[in-house]
Amino acid sequence: MFQRILLSILFLSCIIQPTKACSCFETSYCTYIDFYTDDPTLLIFKGSYLQSVQLDGLNKAVQFKVEKIYRGEVVTPSSPFYEGEQVTNTDSTVWLLEGSDVSCLRTFSQSDAIFIIPYKPGQFFSEEFSYVPSICNHDYFPISEEKTITGSIGNSSESMTIPVSDFENIILQDCGDLIDIDDGLTKSNCLNLYPNPTNGILNIEFFQESKEWSADIYNYLGQRISKITKNTIDINEYENGMYIIVFSIEGVKEKKIKKVIKV
Repeated sequence: MFQRILLSILFLSCIIQPTKACSCFETSYCTYIDFYTDDPTLLIFKGSYLQSVQLDGLNKAVQFKVEKIYRGEVVTPSSPFYEGEQVTNTDSTVWLLEGSDVSCLRTFSQSDAIFIIPYKPGQFFSEEFSYVPSICNHDYFPISEEKTITGSIGNSSESMTIPVSDFENIILQDCGDLIDIDDGLTKSNCLNLYPNPTNGILNIEFFQESKEWSADIYNYLGQRISKITKNTIDINEYENGMYIIVFSIEGVKEKKIKKVIKV
């Protein structure tokens, strides 16, 4: 037990700088769900607060009642996707992991909210959890007393406030004309990443004249994990799964976004 606590303290000491560890990939709801087009475990639901349970360290398990499902289904022990976790979800209740600025995990209000979360089993500090919303503003939308939600919704990361009913229509229509990205960056968009999926080496190829550029890699929680400045990178040590790379290119106003699958 003492060794476990010591390891946790050492790990916390490595991420205590919020400006780096908690840096967030800020995108919109519509851009975010586009990355999960082929993910059968993506769950979009409206939930109401039930209870919270203090876990080891800084984290809590927060249970929400499922009031309405817009997409997907809750992964329960009877689901083929189930991999086991320390709390059990049901068809009508979902446990979410809550943290703090130190642990780079989201905190929740007790108001009703709309959640967008993929089922991603993993170890978060000492907690084994599968539904872990990011700290970003594109996957958690608390519902106000006026029945509105506020957050990044369309093809921009800028925040807006709209009625819940309008947001529900956007969800059910898969964003319709609001979305303004494609699944990758083609030659017309000035660069390409290959091979993708990759099991280690990832190459970055530009198709226009050489310009200064840099890029950041984010995990599925929206947390920045690395910075790129070279045309070849090795992600062999990364866990398998989806990563998002955001490019900043000299002379190009909009950031270029690409998703990469590590296998």
